[in-house]
Amino acid sequence: DLLGFVEFPVADLPLGSKVQGWFQLTPPERLTGKATDRLKALLRGKQAETCGAVLLEMTLNIVSGDASDEHYAWCIPKPAPYTYPAAGYDPKRMNPQALIDNIMEFKSGIMLHLLNPLFGCTAYVLSWQEPLLSLLVFAAAVGTSLRPHLFMTGVLGMLGLFLLFLQNPRRRLALVAHPSTAPLNDEGFQLISRLQ
Repeated sequence: DLLGFVEFPVADLPLGSKVQGWFQLTPPERLTGKATDRLKALLRGKQAETCGAVLLEMTLNIVSGDASDEHYAWCIPKPAPYTYPAAGYDPKRMNPQALIDNIMEFKSGIMLHLLNPLFGCTAYVLSWQEPLLSLLVFAAAVGTSLRPHLFMTGVLGMLGLFLLFLQNPRRRLALVAHPSTAPLNDEGFQLISRLQ
C-alpha cells in the first residue's frame, strides 16, 4: 500500500553536494493532477504531518564528470508531467502508460543489444571492411552450399572463427558498430564513417 509520497524539484539540488533531511509524506489521496500543480499548492502553506516523514540523502551528479554536459539538457524539450486521476492514486487500476513504457523498454533492449549489433556485424562482413574475414565467410558459404552435409560443420566453424576474431577489442567494437549504438566521440564517428 502507498503510505504517502514526497515531491521536490530535482533541479534545485546543488551539483555534487550531499543533501540530507527529513521529508514529510503527503497523504496518498492527494496524488491527483500534475506534479507542478501539487508543488505550487505545497509551497503556499505548510501541511499537517499525518503520514509521517522519511529521511532522505541525495547527491546530484553528472555521470560523465563534465559539468558542461548539463547544458545539453536545455536542448531537449521539457518532459510533460504525468496527470493522475482526480479520484486519487489506485495501485489496482491499470496504468496504460506504464505498460507502453515496459513494452518500449523491452523493444529498445532487443534492438540495442541484439538486432543492431547483428545488423552492424552483417554490414561489416558484406562491405568487406576486413577482406580476410569476408573471404572466409564467403568461402564457408560457398562450401556449405556445394556440400550440404557439411552445413553444421560450416556454421560451427564460422562461430569459432568469429569468437577468435572478437578477441581483439578494436575489431570487436568495429564489428558490431551501428549508428544507434556507436559512442558519441571521435572514435564512434570514425567507426560509423567507415560504414558509409
